[in-house]
Formats: sequence, C-alpha cells, structure tokens
Amino acid sequence: MIPGTRLSAADCPTSQDEKDQMATQPYRSLVGCLSWLALGTRPDIAFATASLARFGNNLGRIHWEAAKHVLRYLKGTSGWHLKLGGGDSSISAYTDADWGSDLDDRRSISAYIIKVGCGAVSWKSKKQTCVALSSTEAEYVALCQAAKESEWMVDLLKGLGIEPQDAMPVFVDNQGAIALAKNPVFHDRPSTL
Repeated sequence: MIPGTRLSAADCPTSQDEKDQMATQPYRSLVGCLSWLALGTRPDIAFATASLARFGNNLGRIHWEAAKHVLRYLKGTSGWHLKLGGGDSSISAYTDADWGSDLDDRRSISAYIIKVGCGAVSWKSKKQTCVALSSTEAEYVALCQAAKESEWMVDLLKGLGIEPQDAMPVFVDNQGAIALAKNPVFHDRPSTL
C-alpha cells in the first residue's frame, strides 16, 4: 500500500447509494486472490492484504483504490521471486509490530518472516488479539509469535533430517522487547502502602 495509508471503518460508505455503487466492485474476489498470493509466494503483500480483508463486507472507495494499488505493485514487481536452495540450513527470524495502528480498535499488527538459509519459508502478518499498552508490549507479542513458529520450523527441519548449524537468531528492533525477552521477570511498581 502507499506508505502512510491507514484504512479504517470511517472510510466505509454511509449512504445506501454509496453502498450500492461499491457493491458492484469485485472486491472480495480481488482480496481473496491477493490472500492466496500472500500465503503462497508473496510475503511482501501480507500486511496490505490483511488490512484490506477487514473491509470485505462494507468497503469504501478508499479500500477499493488501495486494493487496486496492490495490483499495480504486483504488476511492477512481477519479476520478483522467492529464492530457495543452497546448502545453508541456518534459521533466522525477523519480527516487527506497529503499535496501536488500527484506527478502529487500536490493536497492533504483528509480522514475522522466517528464513532457512537465504530463502523465506514462513511469514505472517496478523492483528494482535490484545491491545498493547506500549510499543515494547506490541513488539514482545510479535516476538513471541515468531519464536513459536521458529521452534516449529526447527522441529520440522529435524524431522526432515536437516540439523540446523547454529542457534536461531530472532531479530527485533525494539530495545525494550529485547530486554524483556532476555529477562522475562515481571517488574511491577512497588506498593506505596
């Protein structure tokens, strides 16, 4: 999507004429196709697709234009492809979250991508189930999701007879989340009584 685009329910049509006009657009089909691409071969559109999918029942003109923008992006990047292969069996994970970016319910969006060697093998972009009270909490939730998927990936590779060479690094860009992951002790404020 265009950087800075924030879709919300406020962009949904309010009059019956607007709803009827938007009902003629093949939005659900388009978002379904984009979801299929995002799940199988295009991790770069996972966030945009998840954002667009929330408005399938009541789309507005802004949602339709954002979906068409994703199509234009795909056309411009049609030569891009996932790269798999090589003898490297190291696993690494990259994770990020945007704190409270959903304008409707203030939930954060988590995303991760897991690579085996130089190839992306697992990725996800999903709205968090809780409302994070800080960017550290949002990033920690995303880190937890990526760690669980990474552990599953290690077990899968071991089942296939591929033993990872080193410890699996998980990359996160929030110093508070890193500190919390290294020392997960609950730090409560001391009682004033």
